[in-house]
Amino acid sequence: MTKILALSGSSRRDSLNQKLLDRAVLGAREAGAEVTPIRLSDFALPIYDADWEAEHGTPGRHIRLCSPATEAC
Repeated sequence: MTKILALSGSSRRDSLNQKLLDRAVLGAREAGAEVTPIRLSDFALPIYDADWEAEHGTPGRHIRLCSPATEAC
């Protein structure tokens, strides 16, 4: 049996990439593959998340890092 680990490079809730991956997972399962889907947002990793930034603002580390060179950020 074919085994597939399926993950999208996007952590956004309404990610088109995730929606396409979800469809691909269904197709692979229908074809007989064993598919394990994972979502990057389920892990506490330092991943850019535009939804989180829209709700909470720019992370403090980013502000501290860019404050000496505000024009470059």
